[in-house]
Amino acid sequence: MRLRYRCRYLLKFFFCFILIFILLAIVITKQTNPILVVRDLGYLTRPIWDKPGSEPEIIIPHFQSDTIPYDELCELHGWKKRDSSGSDRNLTRVIDAVIFSVELDILEIRIRELWDVVDIFLVMEADRTFTGVQKPLILEENIHRFEFAKDKLHHKVLRNTLKKNPKNNFENEVIMRREMSNAIRFLKPKYGDLIIVGDVDEIPFKKTIELLKNCVGYSRELHLRMRNYVYSFEFYIDTTNWKPHVDTYSSYFRYHHGKPTESTVSNYQLADAGWHCSYCFRYLSDFVFKMTSFSHSDRVTGQHLLDKNNIQRKICDGSNIFDMYEEAYTFKDLIGTFGKLPRKLSTIGIPAAVMDQHRFFKFLLPGGCVREDAPPEFNYSGR
Repeated sequence: MRLRYRCRYLLKFFFCFILIFILLAIVITKQTNPILVVRDLGYLTRPIWDKPGSEPEIIIPHFQSDTIPYDELCELHGWKKRDSSGSDRNLTRVIDAVIFSVELDILEIRIRELWDVVDIFLVMEADRTFTGVQKPLILEENIHRFEFAKDKLHHKVLRNTLKKNPKNNFENEVIMRREMSNAIRFLKPKYGDLIIVGDVDEIPFKKTIELLKNCVGYSRELHLRMRNYVYSFEFYIDTTNWKPHVDTYSSYFRYHHGKPTESTVSNYQLADAGWHCSYCFRYLSDFVFKMTSFSHSDRVTGQHLLDKNNIQRKICDGSNIFDMYEEAYTFKDLIGTFGKLPRKLSTIGIPAAVMDQHRFFKFLLPGGCVREDAPPEFNYSGR
């Protein structure tokens, strides 16, 4: 009798505990869909069960000055000045290699920022998205816009290369990065040339590449720690992005993003080396296309997220476009991501091209959050 009573008591306690836990989870996550509740709880508890992965451990302080000669600047970083007698610096080429989707504006800003320090801009574009959806060749259709860069721009098009039905969201991305490795080899870089590896929206400072072009002695694969922005240069995110890197070309070179597992050459990152402007698009259609076509398209958990009025509101108030919590690996960083992003009401330190053409790039400036819809010729569906 007493045992039966205890069992009933424990059962009631268990069900009450589960009910309270579910209600608390709904209140905390502001979700009622069980799948989204579990997802958001995973993000909120990430500091307990997850680690950020193999981030390069050694951060090199970044010294810059227009008045200090490069032999001293290189020494400040623990490096040496590159030999400028003719056999070293003058023959070292810099190849900027990026995979392109729809980022016409960011690509132009990137090319203008790096024009004086890059020898070849290798831009690869495919007729399918990473998720296998047919798409038009946006850069090919707008190549006239880059007439100013024709002497350095190498546009590589992949037709019928990516799979219509990839096994997973990353299969086509792997294929495209392998094709990029082959395209770089086709340019016949020599040992010691510098290859910039990163996404289109991860733009190194011109001064960063100039520094690396003038110095030797750094890691064969040096990661670049970026300033992170979202939607425009109005919303600064105080999070870490170290995935882009500059590689000193050798037979070991492979085009990849981030740090390979168990890598011993990727343990260094240069502080404050560039900008990462995520979702910095001109057109609302660009946002919809990006959200549904990249490797993490599973974050689109409902059609309401693709509503253009909803997207516009989030662009202007700095909310997360996927209604998700940010990835954070400490509770301090997690708490710092709650709520809307703070506004940065200054253009000091943003790419020069944005201010040089401030009317054209108004949507990337503080107060310029209102986007327009794409003209009819921008048919991203490929239909």
